[in-house]
Amino acid sequence: MSAFQVATGKLLFQLLPQSSLEFYIFIGIHFNIPMMVAHSYNVVKFIKKKCKINRLTKFRLLGHTLKDIQGKKMRIFISIAIFSCLFTMNFAHSELSSYQVRKHQPDKTYNGTTLFVVNIRPEKAKIVEVDMEGSVVWQYQVPSHLFKGKKSRRNIVMDIEKLSGGDVLFNIQQVGFYRVNQRGEVVFEYLDSGCSHDVDLLPNGNYLYVRGWTSKGKEHVVEVDEKGQKVWSWNGLDGFDKPPFAKIFNQGWMHVNSATRMKNGNTLLSLRNFNLIVEVGTTGNVVWELKLGKAKRNSKAHPHDPELQKNGNIIVALTGANKVAEFNRNGGPPVWEFSYPKEAAMHHIRDINILPNNNRLMVQANKILELTQDKEVVWELHVPSINTSSRNKNLFLFKAQRIGVDGTVSGH
Repeated sequence: MSAFQVATGKLLFQLLPQSSLEFYIFIGIHFNIPMMVAHSYNVVKFIKKKCKINRLTKFRLLGHTLKDIQGKKMRIFISIAIFSCLFTMNFAHSELSSYQVRKHQPDKTYNGTTLFVVNIRPEKAKIVEVDMEGSVVWQYQVPSHLFKGKKSRRNIVMDIEKLSGGDVLFNIQQVGFYRVNQRGEVVFEYLDSGCSHDVDLLPNGNYLYVRGWTSKGKEHVVEVDEKGQKVWSWNGLDGFDKPPFAKIFNQGWMHVNSATRMKNGNTLLSLRNFNLIVEVGTTGNVVWELKLGKAKRNSKAHPHDPELQKNGNIIVALTGANKVAEFNRNGGPPVWEFSYPKEAAMHHIRDINILPNNNRLMVQANKILELTQDKEVVWELHVPSINTSSRNKNLFLFKAQRIGVDGTVSGH
């Protein structure tokens, strides 16, 4: 038992009422269950002293000893012990149960590993790569010292990207972005308190990232080179500082949540608050747009992470509508879409990618699904530790990538 546990236990006994035997037994168990095997002599000693138990002898239950507590008190003790054990094991995010594959049809999936991030709480995140059965093949606990600058409930990891050679690129909202190798060593970092949802490594070695929470007049998309020097940015004023866009504000002006550099040198952007997907030229001019709804604060579209397909189509997560859809570049109704019935609605879908076998990899609040083009779910991964009723929706899953057995990475 650590000195911290003993000191905390003493403080609780001094501050709290001393009339409940069961409560103090629970406190003793709660402080010792994480050790799982230690004999909690000190805590039991305090329980005995405060609760005036005449006899305490060895009773083996998860390292604790207790005897001569009869009837109802014994039943309460055992029930609390079991509950405390289960609660603590879940709180500790046991690797044995954190990632549950509830469906897997190997003959219909695009096999490989899946990379995603679990934000346990602000400033505590774990990047995880699992195989098709949910077993961890690589993980990286983001060190607390990387969460620099002003502390905020938005200080979470949102985007992750597996790079050639095995490095992983990730961002931290309102901090910046980092590149680490497989040993967890930081090989590149760039700090910007405006950094938000998305960061990509470009073929020329530069980095492209978005600043989604930014107000009007500031830079919403930025490109920096390998030395951290800014080489391109976009503020959107030329195209959108006019009705009906000029006065909108909802967690930023545009709330740009995705940027993708296209082969022609232009940049594909998702403007959540405007319900637009746009293509921006190198000089910042808007050369194409896909309108998904009216530009207003509350909407049933709210696009996230659009992906440009080889055939020119755009597939996108529509978070406000709780569905995913694929659109022809020339407009019109969706050529493909998926949503659950209302009684099994999807929660905060944020990402959708088309895999090399034409399946779709979709990310929701606490699960990742692989669907066929015929909308059959052929793989389903749950992360039970994520509470979908949490008020802090920043803690939900945001993005995922599938890395094929040949090393092909799907998603950005």
